[in-house]
Amino acid sequence: MGNVPPGWATDLAVLELTGSIVDDRGDHLVVRTSDNAGFHWGNFVLVTDPFAGDDSERWARTFATEHPAATWMAVGLVAPLADPSAWQALHVELDVDEALTTRTRPAATALAGGYVVRQLDSEIPASPVPYSFSRRAIWLVTLLLTVGAFMNAASSSRWERFGWAPLLLVLAVLSFRLAKSPRPEQDRVGHGRGSLGTA
Repeated sequence: MGNVPPGWATDLAVLELTGSIVDDRGDHLVVRTSDNAGFHWGNFVLVTDPFAGDDSERWARTFATEHPAATWMAVGLVAPLADPSAWQALHVELDVDEALTTRTRPAATALAGGYVVRQLDSEIPASPVPYSFSRRAIWLVTLLLTVGAFMNAASSSRWERFGWAPLLLVLAVLSFRLAKSPRPEQDRVGHGRGSLGTA
């Protein structure tokens, strides 16, 4: 990956451990996270040449070519811009991230209560239940709860009409909201905006 600053190197290492692909193209890296296509900083271009960051049009084209389905633009730079106006002309939001580093190992101290430290495991276990099956099961539960609410509302028993029917209706609404929600790992994608990060 060449001479990537420590902040970016850490981000890239974590991304790779969680399944992202980092492709070295010489003066830039292309990062892809196929399991989470809406994750902006998991699907971006990192310009590794510190003198090439000012060529905003080239990097905008590169991002569009590498991530054609993206409705945003995320380009990282390893050095500050000499003149940010070229990027501002593309209507991107400019952010600067600071990374603190040290060449000496920090002194070991006891952890504060409630904290746990463990090695990051590169193998994240997949759910034993396929996502499509889970989604269909949630829809089935929503249907059953709705039918149950109406059946209890039509009952001659006051307990079923005024106790169980409202409870099942509330559960049906909550289940419906869960069934309509996006996949948990998907971020919402902003439209018409871009981001540019430097470290």
